[in-house]
Amino acid sequence: MRSATNPPPASFISATEIPARSQAQSPFIPVAVWLLLQLLALGISAGRIPFYAIKSFPQPAELLAMPLMRMVQIGGSAMLFPFLLRDARTAGMVIAASWPFALLAGILTGFPQSWEKLASVLFITVWLSGLALWRTLLRSPRSQAIGVSVATLLVFGGPLINYLGLEYGGSAFNSSFGIDGPVSAAIIIDGRNPLSRPIWIYAGSYLILACIAFGIGLFRKSPAR
Repeated sequence: MRSATNPPPASFISATEIPARSQAQSPFIPVAVWLLLQLLALGISAGRIPFYAIKSFPQPAELLAMPLMRMVQIGGSAMLFPFLLRDARTAGMVIAASWPFALLAGILTGFPQSWEKLASVLFITVWLSGLALWRTLLRSPRSQAIGVSVATLLVFGGPLINYLGLEYGGSAFNSSFGIDGPVSAAIIIDGRNPLSRPIWIYAGSYLILACIAFGIGLFRKSPAR
């Protein structure tokens, strides 16, 4: 007779455990949230819904489609990336889901050149890929909270300093790259200069730093020899 302390064989494991385990890592909810955020941004622009003072709101309202989409894609991903990019499969689907919305926002804004739209898609891919690499290092709730705080500060800190400087000091903050964060860099690529060398140096440095951090994380997880 089998001892009562012996674990049951694998065939005796409840069939409900495997679906529950796979459901916990299902990409459906993160991708659905990501699609909903982008649909909301696109709907506001397409519906010409003013979201600040109507007298200074640009006409046609679709001119803000790309900046608004950039703010939602970059700012939303910074605040939610531990959830949105929690594994490689989900991250790939989230990144791919951002491409059609970037293109649609470019069409609404009126970008005439296809390479301008491709530059826009490339920048958001670099941004999300970097966050996905950082996500692999953030396993505890505390480290994820710190990562969200740093990413959010990187996205909104520069514009906030600019606003405070213009409101109380009369001058805006400009970094050595001529930008105040990833949103500003994306807007410059989108509408002003898609081939701006300083902006792409900024984006490349960000991605290289994320790759280095990812490599260090893999090295630490490798078994000691």
